[in-house]
Amino acid sequence: MVGELSIIFPAFNEEANIRRTVETIRGVLPKIATRWEIIVVDDGSSDPTALICDDLKAQYPEVEVIRQEQNRGYGAALKSGIMSAKYDLIFFSDSDGQFDFWDLEQLICWSEDYDTVAGYRAKRHDPLYRHVNALGWNVIVRLVLGIKIRDAGHITPVTKMNSTRPRPMPTWSSFNVGAITCLHRPIP
Repeated sequence: MVGELSIIFPAFNEEANIRRTVETIRGVLPKIATRWEIIVVDDGSSDPTALICDDLKAQYPEVEVIRQEQNRGYGAALKSGIMSAKYDLIFFSDSDGQFDFWDLEQLICWSEDYDTVAGYRAKRHDPLYRHVNALGWNVIVRLVLGIKIRDAGHITPVTKMNSTRPRPMPTWSSFNVGAITCLHRPIP
């Protein structure tokens, strides 16, 4: 069990998934952390995602909502979440429910030996075109950036951050990274 953990969910038009995602991780967190926060970054959604996030915040005191008035992209939403995180151990994932949150315990255990532990999809439940797209991204990342990574399109890491501000985004070359397989669920 870990002491403190910040969870970040960038969300864009996740009306169908965000409530289930937050409520699912709330069921897992008491078994793996003593204190936590769940930060949902609504990235300018045009559907009712923002309203659902506000309802979750009103219902659960550990939920924080950051609203970006216009869509700025996944990276900007992620950065907003990281910059507002209270705790030094951070986990982030897509808001669509593809990651099995019971794998989070395994990621946290491995984080004792690594600065970042990335979960990758071992057995993908996606249509063929997504497999081909993922293969292309993996090849590009390896050729252009020189990073040997198994699943460039879906990384669910646990990252240690220094508690001092500002919090720069981690770079692969500056610290020790581990990778483990995680269960992949089809997009609901």
